[in-house]
Amino acid sequence: MEKFVSDENLVKAHLKGDETAFGILVNRHLGLVYGLARRYTGDQDNASDIAQETFLKIWRNLKKFDTNRNFKAWMLAIAKNSALDWLKAKKAVPFSNFENQTEGFNFIESIIDPLPLPSVVAERNIRADEARALVLRLPQKYSSVVNLHDENGLTFSEISYKTRRPLNTVKSQYHRAIKILRRG
Repeated sequence: MEKFVSDENLVKAHLKGDETAFGILVNRHLGLVYGLARRYTGDQDNASDIAQETFLKIWRNLKKFDTNRNFKAWMLAIAKNSALDWLKAKKAVPFSNFENQTEGFNFIESIIDPLPLPSVVAERNIRADEARALVLRLPQKYSSVVNLHDENGLTFSEISYKTRRPLNTVKSQYHRAIKILRRG
Protein backbone atom coordinates (compact mmCIF):
# COMPACT_ATOMS: atom_id res chain seq x y z
CA MET A 1 0.00 0.00 0.00
CA GLU A 2 2.94 2.33 0.61
CA LYS A 3 3.54 2.70 -3.14
CA PHE A 4 0.23 4.57 -3.39
CA VAL A 5 1.12 7.10 -0.70
CA SER A 6 2.36 10.34 -2.24
CA ASP A 7 5.86 11.60 -1.55
CA GLU A 8 4.43 14.71 0.04
CA ASN A 9 2.32 12.64 2.46
CA LEU A 10 5.40 10.59 3.35
CA VAL A 11 7.23 13.84 4.15
CA LYS A 12 4.34 14.91 6.38
CA ALA A 13 4.37 11.52 8.11
CA HIS A 14 8.12 11.73 8.70
CA LEU A 15 7.81 15.21 10.14
CA LYS A 16 5.12 13.89 12.52
CA GLY A 17 7.57 11.24 13.78
CA ASP A 18 7.04 8.26 11.48
CA GLU A 19 10.60 6.94 11.15
CA THR A 20 9.74 4.52 8.34
CA ALA A 21 8.36 7.22 6.04
CA PHE A 22 11.78 8.61 5.14
CA GLY A 23 13.07 5.11 4.42
CA ILE A 24 10.20 4.62 1.98
CA LEU A 25 11.13 7.88 0.23
CA VAL A 26 14.76 6.78 -0.05
CA ASN A 27 13.84 3.33 -1.38
CA ARG A 28 11.38 4.87 -3.83
CA HIS A 29 13.83 7.39 -5.31
CA LEU A 30 17.32 5.98 -4.77
CA GLY A 31 17.55 4.61 -8.31
CA LEU A 32 16.51 7.92 -9.85
CA VAL A 33 18.98 9.96 -7.76
CA TYR A 34 21.77 7.45 -8.36
CA GLY A 35 21.08 7.51 -12.12
CA LEU A 36 21.25 11.29 -12.22
CA ALA A 37 24.52 11.28 -10.25
CA ARG A 38 25.92 8.55 -12.50
CA ARG A 39 25.22 10.64 -15.60
CA TYR A 40 27.15 13.55 -14.08
CA THR A 41 30.11 11.53 -12.78
CA GLY A 42 30.28 8.55 -15.10
CA ASP A 43 31.39 6.56 -12.08
CA GLN A 44 29.51 4.12 -9.80
CA ASP A 45 31.37 4.89 -6.58
CA ASN A 46 31.11 8.65 -6.87
CA ALA A 47 27.47 8.36 -7.94
CA SER A 48 26.78 6.31 -4.80
CA ASP A 49 28.51 8.94 -2.66
CA ILE A 50 26.50 11.73 -4.28
CA ALA A 51 23.23 9.81 -3.83
CA GLN A 52 24.05 9.27 -0.15
CA GLU A 53 24.95 12.93 0.27
CA THR A 54 21.73 13.96 -1.49
CA PHE A 55 19.51 11.99 0.87
CA LEU A 56 21.47 13.28 3.86
CA LYS A 57 20.83 16.86 2.67
CA ILE A 58 17.16 16.04 2.14
CA TRP A 59 16.88 14.55 5.63
CA ARG A 60 18.55 17.62 7.17
CA ASN A 61 16.33 20.06 5.27
CA LEU A 62 13.02 18.20 5.22
CA LYS A 63 11.53 20.66 7.72
CA LYS A 64 12.04 23.42 5.13
CA PHE A 65 10.23 21.50 2.37
CA ASP A 66 6.87 22.98 1.36
CA THR A 67 4.54 19.97 1.17
CA ASN A 68 2.36 21.86 -1.32
CA ARG A 69 5.21 21.58 -3.84
CA ASN A 70 6.47 18.56 -5.77
CA PHE A 71 8.89 16.51 -3.66
CA LYS A 72 10.49 14.76 -6.64
CA ALA A 73 11.40 18.08 -8.29
CA TRP A 74 12.87 19.37 -5.02
CA MET A 75 14.82 16.15 -4.51
CA LEU A 76 16.21 16.16 -8.06
CA ALA A 77 17.30 19.79 -7.68
CA ILE A 78 19.25 18.81 -4.56
CA ALA A 79 20.74 15.80 -6.37
CA LYS A 80 21.76 17.93 -9.35
CA ASN A 81 23.35 20.55 -7.11
CA SER A 82 25.21 17.84 -5.17
CA ALA A 83 26.54 16.40 -8.44
CA LEU A 84 27.58 19.85 -9.67
CA ASP A 85 29.30 20.55 -6.34
CA TRP A 86 31.17 17.26 -6.73
CA LEU A 87 32.24 18.24 -10.27
CA LYS A 88 33.45 21.64 -9.06
CA ALA A 89 35.43 20.07 -6.23
CA LYS A 90 36.91 17.52 -8.60
CA LYS A 91 38.11 20.23 -10.99
CA ALA A 92 39.64 22.38 -8.28
CA VAL A 93 43.42 21.90 -8.38
CA PRO A 94 45.55 24.39 -6.47
CA PHE A 95 48.03 26.08 -8.80
CA SER A 96 50.84 25.28 -6.37
CA ASN A 97 50.39 21.61 -7.31
CA PHE A 98 51.67 22.38 -10.81
CA GLU A 99 54.99 23.59 -9.43
CA ASN A 100 55.62 20.28 -7.69
CA GLN A 101 54.91 18.03 -10.68
CA THR A 102 57.55 15.68 -11.98
CA GLU A 103 58.74 15.50 -15.57
CA GLY A 104 56.20 14.21 -18.03
CA PHE A 105 53.39 16.30 -16.59
CA ASN A 106 51.12 17.58 -19.37
CA PHE A 107 49.51 20.85 -18.32
CA ILE A 108 47.16 20.90 -21.32
CA GLU A 109 45.72 17.47 -20.47
CA SER A 110 45.18 18.55 -16.88
CA ILE A 111 42.89 21.44 -17.86
CA ILE A 112 40.79 19.77 -20.56
CA ASP A 113 37.11 20.15 -19.77
CA PRO A 114 35.45 16.70 -19.56
CA LEU A 115 31.99 18.14 -20.29
CA PRO A 116 30.62 17.73 -23.81
CA LEU A 117 31.20 20.45 -26.38
CA PRO A 118 28.37 22.92 -26.98
CA SER A 119 27.80 21.41 -30.42
CA VAL A 120 27.29 17.97 -28.85
CA VAL A 121 24.87 19.41 -26.30
CA ALA A 122 23.01 21.24 -29.09
CA GLU A 123 22.77 18.02 -31.12
CA ARG A 124 21.38 16.15 -28.10
CA ASN A 125 18.83 18.92 -27.54
CA ILE A 126 17.75 18.80 -31.20
CA ARG A 127 17.28 15.02 -31.01
CA ALA A 128 15.35 15.38 -27.75
CA ASP A 129 13.08 17.98 -29.39
CA GLU A 130 12.54 15.68 -32.37
CA ALA A 131 11.68 12.80 -30.03
CA ARG A 132 9.19 15.00 -28.14
CA ALA A 133 7.59 15.99 -31.44
CA LEU A 134 7.19 12.32 -32.40
CA VAL A 135 5.66 11.53 -29.01
CA LEU A 136 3.15 14.37 -29.49
CA ARG A 137 1.97 12.72 -32.72
CA LEU A 138 1.08 9.52 -30.86
CA PRO A 139 -2.51 8.90 -29.78
CA GLN A 140 -3.10 10.65 -26.44
CA LYS A 141 -3.39 7.41 -24.45
CA TYR A 142 0.14 6.45 -25.57
CA SER A 143 1.78 9.88 -25.41
CA SER A 144 0.58 10.48 -21.87
CA VAL A 145 2.18 7.23 -20.66
CA VAL A 146 5.45 7.94 -22.51
CA ASN A 147 5.63 11.48 -21.12
CA LEU A 148 4.90 10.40 -17.56
CA HIS A 149 7.49 7.63 -17.75
CA ASP A 150 10.29 9.24 -19.77
CA GLU A 151 9.92 12.94 -19.03
CA ASN A 152 8.67 12.80 -15.43
CA GLY A 153 10.49 9.64 -14.38
CA LEU A 154 7.39 7.92 -13.00
CA THR A 155 7.30 4.15 -12.67
CA PHE A 156 4.57 2.17 -14.38
CA SER A 157 2.93 1.63 -10.97
CA GLU A 158 2.90 5.38 -10.32
CA ILE A 159 1.46 6.02 -13.79
CA SER A 160 -1.21 3.39 -13.18
CA TYR A 161 -2.18 5.07 -9.91
CA LYS A 162 -2.09 8.58 -11.35
CA THR A 163 -4.09 7.78 -14.50
CA ARG A 164 -6.38 5.21 -12.81
CA ARG A 165 -5.54 2.66 -15.51
CA PRO A 166 -4.65 -0.97 -14.78
CA LEU A 167 -0.89 -1.58 -14.48
CA ASN A 168 -0.78 -4.03 -17.39
CA THR A 169 -2.66 -1.55 -19.58
CA VAL A 170 -0.08 1.13 -18.80
CA LYS A 171 2.77 -1.25 -19.62
CA SER A 172 1.12 -2.34 -22.88
CA GLN A 173 0.45 1.24 -23.94
CA TYR A 174 4.05 2.19 -23.27
CA HIS A 175 5.44 -0.74 -25.25
CA ARG A 176 3.02 -0.11 -28.13
CA ALA A 177 4.08 3.53 -28.19
CA ILE A 178 7.74 2.54 -28.37
CA LYS A 179 6.98 0.20 -31.29
CA ILE A 180 5.15 2.99 -33.11
CA LEU A 181 8.03 5.40 -32.50
CA ARG A 182 10.59 2.88 -33.77
CA ARG A 183 8.63 2.41 -36.98
CA GLY A 184 9.00 6.13 -37.43
